[in-house]
Amino acid sequence: MGGPLNDIVVERIHRVHAYLVGVTDELTGAQLARRITPTATPAGWHLWHIARWADRLQASHPNRRFL
Repeated sequence: MGGPLNDIVVERIHRVHAYLVGVTDELTGAQLARRITPTATPAGWHLWHIARWADRLQASHPNRRFL
């Protein structure tokens, strides 16, 4: 995997990762677990799911450092 398209994808991954860390870094466990409605999944679950996919992407390209 290489070239300009790869560079764009990696740069976007870095940008989204930095944004997510920036907006969630100071949230407490209670805030991450809070449900807006009884059937809504908490924000912490969504962050975990995003991290899971980031791990999966990294594992699919072991010789490339995304984060």
